[in-house]
Amino acid sequence: MIYEMWHIETANLMDDFKDEAEALDAARAYLAPDDEGKVIDVALIVYDDDGRRVRSIEGAELSAMVSQTPPGDVRQSA
Repeated sequence: MIYEMWHIETANLMDDFKDEAEALDAARAYLAPDDEGKVIDVALIVYDDDGRRVRSIEGAELSAMVSQTPPGDVRQSA
């Protein structure tokens, strides 16, 4: 699996990961409010080993995933 992290506002690719735990850790860092309470909206696009898009995770679903998964804990999302 490949996990691409996209910036929602600009629709720019920010990073990619081969491991779900790394992708969720990175998303968690961007979705955590800064000192002013602002967050950076990101989405994770999941691709299978053949490069086919499997799913898109964003908004409330992504927020719930990162809040329910301890840092570095692996879950199967696809």
